[in-house]
Amino acid sequence: MSESGTTGALDTDRDTALDTACVTVCDTADATRALARALGTLLVGGDVVVLAGPLGAGKTTFVQGLALGLGVTAPVTSPTFVLARHQRPDPDGPRPDGPDLVHVDAYRLHGPLELDDLDLDSDLDRSVVVVEWGEGLAERLSPTHVQVQLERAPGTAPRPGGSASPDDASPDDASPGDEPRTVRVRLVGADRARAERLVSTLHGAPPC
Repeated sequence: MSESGTTGALDTDRDTALDTACVTVCDTADATRALARALGTLLVGGDVVVLAGPLGAGKTTFVQGLALGLGVTAPVTSPTFVLARHQRPDPDGPRPDGPDLVHVDAYRLHGPLELDDLDLDSDLDRSVVVVEWGEGLAERLSPTHVQVQLERAPGTAPRPGGSASPDDASPDDASPGDEPRTVRVRLVGADRARAERLVSTLHGAPPC
């Protein structure tokens, strides 16, 4: 992990609705997964994670790491054609009683009404809902949510491959490979204690 910085409102007098961001440069896809896994250990039922970034920036790669942090050990691929995939933590894993993972790909959705049609609210209390291509859509699911922005380093392009099968192919399944990428994790609406845990955990994640 290259040198990380934090920005946001940790030094404000407000105790609620903190807007806290951690910015990290990860040099490899495995490092991106490691950062996401650290974040996943903090997530609980009711959390919403909104993933944004250009084609091939590594959104599905990030979800793979996030799933491990939740204790989900089954393979994670983008749910492009099924739109949403529900996965449970491994009963023999580190978080057998942890929240389920609801993994959504909003690339083909045309607006908030189509997101509502997925009925994600019914799963929210007992699940972590992660939405790829969710910027501008999924924030409405919860006033407290995590925004993750991934960007490839300037001059790099997505590389083909990375999907488990043609049926799982996704607009984000172009493998991010080992090009550096910037990952900005922004926690919106959290209380001070949780915001501080986020910063501490992400700074203590395995080196990118």
